[in-house]
Amino acid sequence: MLFHSVALALFASTGLVEGVSAGRHLDIHKRATGTTGDDTSLTLAQNAIASGSFSDGLTEIGGNEAFEAASATSKNNFINFCEGETLTNGLQIVTGSCNGIPMGQIPAKNKMMSSIITFPLAGSKTIQSETTFNITVQMSNITPGSFSNAASTYFSAPQQLDSSGEGLPTSHHLTFN
Repeated sequence: MLFHSVALALFASTGLVEGVSAGRHLDIHKRATGTTGDDTSLTLAQNAIASGSFSDGLTEIGGNEAFEAASATSKNNFINFCEGETLTNGLQIVTGSCNGIPMGQIPAKNKMMSSIITFPLAGSKTIQSETTFNITVQMSNITPGSFSNAASTYFSAPQQLDSSGEGLPTSHHLTFN
């Protein structure tokens, strides 16, 4: 069988989502663990500077609307934004931290990740605490089947897309209170 399954944990529940073919899974794993370009350079490449950060947004088209705040600006992609702060460094620091890792690849509008909980239904009978139950999640535009170590790589790499423009899994998931 060419499909893997990945378990999703929400609360103390588990749901199964069909994964990707073995070949595609290996390709995703290579991308997730590989590096691109010169990953040892401490110099920001000129062609990697995002000029959208030069403006605070208030003087642009549609800017300065009621309750709209000025955005922070930077001429160097906020490269030292976290200087002097507690760095996330791949850890889940519950007291707060600063993450200097860029967001990474953003999918096209028609490839944005989406999920909806299809069971239990909204308005269903209240589930008592300490009760094990299944949650069914329908997802689109995400390539399940691989994820990084949440204990040591939490938000430690930019988001990546697969060759079709769909999002690759990350090390974290949603928790509802």
